[in-house]
Amino acid sequence: MALALMPFGINQICTSNPGMNDRIRIKALQAHNFRRSNLARGLVSKNTGKRLPSAANMIRLRYNCSLETSAKAAVDSCSTTYSNVPLGVQQNIYGISRSRARFRVDAIVEAAKNWWSQVKLVDGIGMRVTYREKHQHSSIRWFTRAYFAKASLAFDRVLKFSLNE
Repeated sequence: MALALMPFGINQICTSNPGMNDRIRIKALQAHNFRRSNLARGLVSKNTGKRLPSAANMIRLRYNCSLETSAKAAVDSCSTTYSNVPLGVQQNIYGISRSRARFRVDAIVEAAKNWWSQVKLVDGIGMRVTYREKHQHSSIRWFTRAYFAKASLAFDRVLKFSLNE
């Protein structure tokens, strides 16, 4: 299923959430669902070069406007801590300088790439795809949050603010 990008500024998906637009929402969904589809088909390689097994129950993410509200508030505060996260929700945080992502839509794509790349960069979850206590402080947790997400996506928190460059 291909989704066309909406013209900049259109807000028909989450009409009560100003400050965001459908182009960013759709791009966030595309970025994650593309990678989840590859994982479901067994096309994602680990840091050892071996491919992870195909997923037995991988579903396409749907957009959730309530989660967007929570994530947007955190982004607007430019916080790098996990706060005010609704019960049962997992969040990823990614800080990016304006020089690396001029537009918010670029920032969400770069964040998704970073979170998903962790499976290729670090010793991870093994061929049984099992998340263990030792992974709590490893960057592999960013990949598992994107992978284990069950049914919806706000946009993972992408913090876009100027850093001292």
